[in-house]
Formats: sequence, C-alpha cells, structure tokens
Amino acid sequence: MGYYFKKSSKIYRKYGFVDLIVNLILFIFRKPNEIQKAQINVWKKINKIYGSTVQYGPFKGMKISKKKSWEQEHGLTNKILGTYEKQILDILIKFSKNSDTFIDIGAADGFFVVGMSFKNIFKNIYAFEINNRSQEIIKSNQKLNKCKQNIKIYGESNYLKLKHIIGLKKKCTILIDIEGAEFDLLSMKVLKLFKNCNVVCEMHLFKDKKKYSELINNAKKKFRCRLIKAKNVSPDKFKELNSFSDNERLLALSEGRKYRQEWLILTPK
Repeated sequence: MGYYFKKSSKIYRKYGFVDLIVNLILFIFRKPNEIQKAQINVWKKINKIYGSTVQYGPFKGMKISKKKSWEQEHGLTNKILGTYEKQILDILIKFSKNSDTFIDIGAADGFFVVGMSFKNIFKNIYAFEINNRSQEIIKSNQKLNKCKQNIKIYGESNYLKLKHIIGLKKKCTILIDIEGAEFDLLSMKVLKLFKNCNVVCEMHLFKDKKKYSELINNAKKKFRCRLIKAKNVSPDKFKELNSFSDNERLLALSEGRKYRQEWLILTPK
C-alpha cells in the first residue's frame, strides 16, 4: 500500500486533485481514457505484425512481457519500434565503454536492465524498483529473454545500498527515474558518492523550482553537467506506419507524457 500512497501523492503534487481522482477511478476500474484506447488500437495493429519483440535499435530482438503494472502502458509500440527514450539509451551505451556496471534506480518493467543484460552491454546490473509487481515483471522479462547475466533486484534505493555497490564496482553508470524523488535522493552526500560515476537523471520539475535549481547547483560542484530535452521522432521513418491514420502514426511514437522530458547528464570532472 505504501507504493500506491507515494504514487498518488506524486500525481496530486504534479497535476492536482482532479487528475488524482481521475487516475484513481481509472486504476480501480481498469478503464483507459480515450487517448489510451486509441493507443491500444495502434498497439493491436503493431502486435499483429511483430508480436512483442523489439524490431529496431540497440535492443533489437528483445521480447517484452505483456504483463501490466501500476504504470500501465496501453500498448508497447514505441518500445517495439525502438524509439522509447532512445536518446537516453544511446548515452547509456556510450557510457558503457568505460564502465561495466549499470544501476537503474526506478527500473519499472525492466526495459533498460533487461535490454542491457540481453545485449551484454554491462557486466554487472542492478535494478531498484519499489513496486513488487514491477519487480516480478523484471524477472519475467529476464526469463523471457533467457538473459545469462543475473540482474540483482532491490526495493527502494538508499545511501547504504548504493555505497555497497559502488564500493565494490567503483565506476558505474547510473540511470535515475523516480518521479520527483530525485530531489530527495541526490543529496550532497549521494552526489559525492557518485562522483566517479556517469549519471543520467530524469528531472521532474513539478511546481517547486527551488529544489530543481538546488540540485543542479550542487551537482555542478562535483560533475560536469548538461541538461537535454527529449527530441521528437518522425513516424516517416517506419514503413509499417504508412497505412495508419495521421493520429495513429503520432500515437504510435507517443510516450504519453504531459510535458517534454528533460534529463540531467552528469560526468566526472
């Protein structure tokens, strides 16, 4: 129950009371909204062609479990087409050239950790995910892809757990996507712990810009920092979308965000 309380609190802070009530009703009755219904129809079309196997990008050939968690994705189209956070995936793979350990804080369904294991991009892989259902989906995806590497799965991350891993592996590549909790996690103490690591953190601005600015200013004391924003992908790149309507073509590549994603990229000085 603790997970759902935290998730509800984040929705309330981020979008307000009305959106919270709508999301709770949709979750309780498991009913998608109109846009999600359209996404489901797009997903069904793609699923008939490819099933649930990634067709493009670094994770090509990886199979994705159709099991759903709280972060219910109405269709896996952008993952199958290899466009899901591709910009970030390319950066993580670049970082793997001088790091053999990957830590994913907020691993969700395990798309990144399982993909990294499936393609042998990192030798050591750790997933932190507070949702028990999502942890089971990570295990399911790992089994589905016959990953040889053992992905170590934990619940909520904290300083001591991260210190233990980094103490063993030294230089790591770290991905953080924890829906606003990055401002609490990335204290000066943790930033100092990460100082020899490459870090990619999705930023969730919410209504308080103070924590956002504080995190960036603190990070600059230990790292070279840059902020990047998500780039749009053209549906024209995919011949399988040629027979889709204009709306369907756009929905196929949509990640359903309510704002343009932004990431903080940290590299050691």
